[in-house]
Amino acid sequence: MVSLSQENIQFLEQLKNEYASVTCMNVLSYVKDADLRELSFFSVETFYRLFISQILAEYKKVVYLDSDMLVLHDITPLYDTDMNGHPIAAVHDVVCAYLADHARELGLEMRNMFNAGVLVIDTEAYERQNIREAGLEALAADYRNERRKFIYVDQDVLNTTVYNDVEFIDDRWNFQWEFTWRLDGIYDGYREKYEQTSQDPWIIHYAGDRKPWVYPSLPFAAYFWDMVLETGITKKVVENSIRIERENKERLSCFRGFRFPYERVKPESRVAVYGAGNVGQDFVKQLDNTLYARLALWADMRYEEKPEDWNVEHPEQLAARGEEFDHVIIAIDDEKIASQAAEYLRQLGIPKDKLIWQNFRRCDYE
Repeated sequence: MVSLSQENIQFLEQLKNEYASVTCMNVLSYVKDADLRELSFFSVETFYRLFISQILAEYKKVVYLDSDMLVLHDITPLYDTDMNGHPIAAVHDVVCAYLADHARELGLEMRNMFNAGVLVIDTEAYERQNIREAGLEALAADYRNERRKFIYVDQDVLNTTVYNDVEFIDDRWNFQWEFTWRLDGIYDGYREKYEQTSQDPWIIHYAGDRKPWVYPSLPFAAYFWDMVLETGITKKVVENSIRIERENKERLSCFRGFRFPYERVKPESRVAVYGAGNVGQDFVKQLDNTLYARLALWADMRYEEKPEDWNVEHPEQLAARGEEFDHVIIAIDDEKIASQAAEYLRQLGIPKDKLIWQNFRRCDYE
């Protein structure tokens, strides 16, 4: 369990003003009192969203916000959401390729799934429908499966247990920033809506594996740093970012991104990697650290933009040097774009049986 230091508790509670009070609660006792022996493999924090209606039972309605968020709008209208009898109000998740695949695993329709970073909860309806109990049972059942489906744990559980019983609210209440640099991953027909939301986000959700305190040059990171300056904690945030980066390097941080498809490649094979974006970089780093297979060639359409010491080459080299590798790993996480890349590589003359692509899993969830 991650505990707040007394220093941080004091800092947070000093943020109170004439409009709001701030109180840090130790909610561990609520979770400890529940019989979670079957679920001891999860961190305690995993269950907090499931226990909100019990922890804050004296309130008829509760607004839950993830900690990696920045509120830019008065949330009174959010709190005043008409629940229309539903236990939860939330924002639709971003409709994209990896969500479509994951929705199929869960047996859900992706267009009806929500992101659980922002929730309005009717505590009475939540308790009446036994959502906590149903969620805990679903987690325990999923863990007994040979291949676990709940990779987003409590978000997946909530989507499963309250499916089609959600009041959907304006997307601006939960703008997920991680798609601003991967717009192509959003399905046609939904991309325009996402771009419109980006023009006036009410709550920025710094979701995903990149955070503004580590990547200050990414879109919308400036909002975070402006707030850091306003609250006077710049030095602390910078020091913490440096510490996190050092710790990640010590843990071989390349294993915290996309997982190389080891099961599709024999040890000591010669492989070419097509794509030098996030996925390709993760794969190349893993090959360098594990020596599982030999990287024979790294190619990307935008090879000229890559650092010279990466030795990324034009994709036509894949056709010219085909005898140097056994497989071509298409290092792209979007199924539609990967399919287009596969067709392009086949037109170059790369045999279909040499091409490898799958829904690459993120190592964080393995």
